[in-house]
Parts: sequence; C-alpha cells; structure tokens
Amino acid sequence: MEILSSGVPAELIRAMKEDNDTIRELASRTMIQFAWLADGRQYLVEQSIINDIVICLDDRVEKIRKNAYDSLLHLSKERYGCEGVVAHDVIRNLIDKLLTEKVESLLQLTLQLIKLLLNVEHGPPAALKVPSISRLRNLMTHRNPDIRRLSAENIGSLSFAYPGKKRTIEEGCVNVLGELLKDEVSEVRTLALRALASMTIEKSAKVQLIEGDYLNSISKLLYDESMQTRLNVVQLISNVGEHPLAKIEF
Repeated sequence: MEILSSGVPAELIRAMKEDNDTIRELASRTMIQFAWLADGRQYLVEQSIINDIVICLDDRVEKIRKNAYDSLLHLSKERYGCEGVVAHDVIRNLIDKLLTEKVESLLQLTLQLIKLLLNVEHGPPAALKVPSISRLRNLMTHRNPDIRRLSAENIGSLSFAYPGKKRTIEEGCVNVLGELLKDEVSEVRTLALRALASMTIEKSAKVQLIEGDYLNSISKLLYDESMQTRLNVVQLISNVGEHPLAKIEF
C-alpha cells in the first residue's frame, strides 16, 4: 500500500487528536480502512499506532469510540494483529472500560474484543494481571442478555487453563454461573454450562454447585431445545457426578 509510505498515516494520527469532533471522527473512521487490510494491520502494529487508536476509546463522542473499537476488532481478527493488540497492553484499557463505558452497544464491543484477545497465548495472562474476573462476574447479572452471554463466555475462556481456572472459582463465579442456568436466553445458558464444565475439573467448584443447590437446574437442561446446551450439560454432569453427593442426585 503506497499510502502507508506517504505522510497520510501521520496526518490521521494528528487529526485524531484535534479538538474538532468532526475531524476526529473522520480520522478515526479512516483508520478502520487500514485495519481491514493485511498490510495495514502490519503497519498499525509495527508503528505502534494501536496506542493512538486506544486513546479514542475514551473520546467524549460515541461515534469516535465506536470507530476505535471497529479498528481494534478488525485488527484482532487474525493472529498477528491480535497478538499485537495484546502486546500493547490493550486488555488493561478494556477491563477499565467494563466500568466506565455506559453505552451498552459499546460495552458489547468491549466484551467482543476481550473475547478475541483471550484466544491468543498472552491474552489470558494479561487479563489476569488486572481485575478482569470480578468485573466480568458482575456483568453476568446485567439486564442485557448479550452482555450476560459475552461475560460468561469470557469467564469460561479465562477458566480453561491454570491459574485462571482456580481464580474464577476463588472469585465467586460458580454461583453466578449457576444462576445463569435458569436464564431465559438459550445462548446464555449454553455458555454458562461451558464455563462451569471447565471449572468443575476442580473439586471446589463441584462442591459450590452442590451446596448452592444447582443440581436440579443442571438436570433440567438435559431436555433443553439446544443441542449444544445438552452436550455441555452432559460434560458438566460427568464432572460434577464424580462427587459422592452428586451421584445421589444424578
């Protein structure tokens, strides 16, 4: 891309810091086009322009914040860009945005971006350095089902490996996920089961589900309309059923 070797990128970065809202919005929107293309993604990573995009996540204008999310989402849809975003410590900013972003549609984009970043090697360790678990746990009770779903999915991703598995248990996620087994939205139930199936490798998670009286809710989901939910519940029952008290129920 010849444009990358011109002065255009530098001008866009300068424009994204202008006081004029319209200029900032146009510049941030143009940056999305770079994130669409492989050469553009490489340039954004190598030139650390990711940092300039991240600044726009805190812009007072909603549309500019959305443009920044769109750029980062496109950048993170392939491994090289995703690893670059993680390397620039963007997860720290995103976990902060779980508290400060009040627009629900943008909060969903925050969670979608976290979901992508947790799929690369250094994503979960970066997330565990900040209060990601407690903030995601709190969002699992949000009124918006998409926010509940994405939060449960991200907790599940953090629980797949150690030390995240133990941390999610220790920070009170089991009971919150247990309540989501009764959620009216099928996808929320499915992802709550997925997370619990991961966490119940540990005895302490099994005990929390038993003591929280969630075994009946688990059994009922064997008849759920969703095949994926039924598959997830079979895995969960297989894990929890190893405990002597659960064998009586199941």
